Order: sequence, then structure tokens, then C-alpha cells
Amino acid sequence: MSPELVHTMVLMATAMAAGNGLVLFSAYRSFPKDVQGLGYWCLGAAVSVLIGPSYGLVYVLPQAWALIIANCMVFVSTIAIVAGTTRFFRRAINWPVLLSFSGSAYLLLLWFLLVHDNFPLRVVIAAFFLCTMYVAQVFLILRHGDRHFSSYFLVALLLIQTLAILNNACHIYQQQETPFDIFHGGFAHQFYLYSNTFMSLLIGVGIMLMSTHELQKCLVQRALTDPLTEALNRRGFDIAYQQKNAAAASLQMRLSALVIDIDHFKAINDQYGHGMGDLVLVDIVRTIRDHLKPDDVLARFGGEEFVVLSAVSSIDTAVALANAIQRQLAQQTAQQTQPDLPAYTISIGIALQKDDGHAEALIHAADRALYQAKKKGRNRVCVEGQKEFDPVLSDDAKYQQAAHNPL
Repeated sequence: MSPELVHTMVLMATAMAAGNGLVLFSAYRSFPKDVQGLGYWCLGAAVSVLIGPSYGLVYVLPQAWALIIANCMVFVSTIAIVAGTTRFFRRAINWPVLLSFSGSAYLLLLWFLLVHDNFPLRVVIAAFFLCTMYVAQVFLILRHGDRHFSSYFLVALLLIQTLAILNNACHIYQQQETPFDIFHGGFAHQFYLYSNTFMSLLIGVGIMLMSTHELQKCLVQRALTDPLTEALNRRGFDIAYQQKNAAAASLQMRLSALVIDIDHFKAINDQYGHGMGDLVLVDIVRTIRDHLKPDDVLARFGGEEFVVLSAVSSIDTAVALANAIQRQLAQQTAQQTQPDLPAYTISIGIALQKDDGHAEALIHAADRALYQAKKKGRNRVCVEGQKEFDPVLSDDAKYQQAAHNPL
């Protein structure tokens, strides 16, 4: 390929990097903060725009200086993109390791450029750095990403780019080619530039596909959860009920519902303000979740009422769960472990799913039990059709045993 064609490809790569940067910046400004990593990806795309022009400095600066600047742009862009991928999956960026590895590779490049000029070794070092970064991103996506087309698409692109870099490095090292700038060189190097131009664009597309998929998940999550407590809302509960009911039937277990209501919640709002009331709502959700199994369902049914769905083999397990929640609240009040919150209590109604019942029937049955708990003085547990239980004062060994052996 002629140098003119190589110039054209470098200009195309620069324009594509600029386009990717604009798209990512638009996503960064418009997507919710739940989609993380876009800021680092924007930085990586912005710096990559400078790579081609930096190599072009060989026409106005000594070649060594041009290569120092250009390689620095490559390293900074790659580091930012890896940081973006790490944050996208909500992983902590290990900056000491990332910067130590990158700095060591860059210093080796400088050594074999300024002290012992060895072009093939510089190519191998740069290839090792880039391939390690690409493989690290592949590992992150496969380990933490969704099993979705966008994830597999980006993984495939990163692996193809890794193979292209390795092929170019192996060819140059085996042939021991003499140094050249980005605009000249053998066929393998120019073919690498040609493929890299389009792979960079496709990788940007892959990143946007994965970000858009994450945005869709965030929107669905927001549609199905209560924004204050992050418990499911009624719509999310209806979906979870269908899944939970089917799972309980397959395990030959029964579905239990605990309807939990904060006692005298209006008085808390009136005395301490709605801000404190919100903190109480968040606290009770945290307390309830401390005692739930991973597959249990927690939903907020408006105001101060919450519903827990749990698959159980008997009513004792559901009562043990209610006891444990009540007991923890009593201990927090007695030990003053929540000094910033007012003391509060809850009433709980429990019901078991009937063989031919539906969600509405189950919730209504638990509501009737909750009404009995409130009618008998609040701060207690009642089971539909059975006697009430006082979990704060009771030492019933049967329920304690069930609490230590949840199903």
C-alpha cells in the first residue's frame, strides 16, 4: 500500500475515534449514573483522537520525540478504556497495579528507543501491553457481564484485535525489520493499520451496545422498584409472585406472605417530619433483608406497608422469620443501636398460599391477619385463622429452632 493510502487510513481512524468520542460523550451526558464507566470511555476515545496526529509529528519533530508522544497517547487511551470497562461492571479500579504495569511497559519502550534502539523489541513490548489490557477486559466481560449479544460481540472484537496485534508483533520480530514510522513499513504492518482502523470503530459500537443494554436494565429496574427503599413495587411484585409461586410448586413447598406495617407511622411523620419517616422506611427494609433468603421477595405496597414472599414447608418457618425481624427491632430499641432514628415497632400478618389461590387472595388473607395484630394492640404477629404471637416476649423453642433452620 502506498503512503498516501496509509495517510488516508490514519485520517479515517482519527475521524472514527472522534465519532466514537462524540457518541460516548452524548451517552455520558444523557444516561443515568447507574450506567458507570462512560466517563473513562469518553476520555479514552478523546485521547485516541490524538494518536494519529501524534505519529504525524515525525514530519516536524525528531522521530524519537514523536514516538514518545504518540506512544504516551496510546497508553493513556488504553488505560482509560480499561478503567471504563472496570467501572462499568462496578468493580474497583486497582490503580496501583494498573499504573505500575503501564508505567513499566512505557519505560521499557523508552529504554529501547532512547538508550538501546531496538524497534522489534518495542513492538513486542507494546503488543504485550495492549494484549494484556484487551484480555483483562475480556475477562471482566465474561465474568461480570450479562449473557447477552452485546457482551459476546465486544468480546469477539477484543479477541480479534488481540490476534491482529500479536500477528503484527510476531511478523516484525521474526523479520527483524528496521525502524520505520507509522506511515511506512512492510505489508504486515500496513495491513494491521488497515484492520485497526475498522476494528476501533467496531469496538466503539460494541461498547455502545453494551451500554445501551445496561441502560435498558436500569430502566426496567426503576420501573419495578420503589426509588426510596429499592424494594419491589406492586408491578415488580406481580412479576416476582408468578416466578416464586411456580418455583415453590416445583419444590412441593407452600408460598407464605408476610404483610408488615409500621405502627403509628403517621405519628412519626407528624412528630419528626417526613424526612425522618423516609429514614425509618429505609431502616425497616434493611432490617427485613437481614433475615431473608436470597430467593425471598420483598415489596413495598405503598406508604408504610411491605410484603415478603417466602417458600416454606410449614407456617412455623414464616412465623420464625417474623419473630426474628421483631426481635431485632426490639434489640435495636433496647440497646439504642439506631440513635438517629426514633424507636418504632411493626405489626405482621402471615398467611399461606391456598392450593387454588392467587396473589390477591394470599395478600388479602395476610391483610386480615395484620388487621387482627393491630386490633389486639400492634407490635405483634398474627397468623390467618390462628392465634396471635408475641415475638418480642416469646421464647418458644419451636420457633427459635425454625429460625435457625430456615428453608
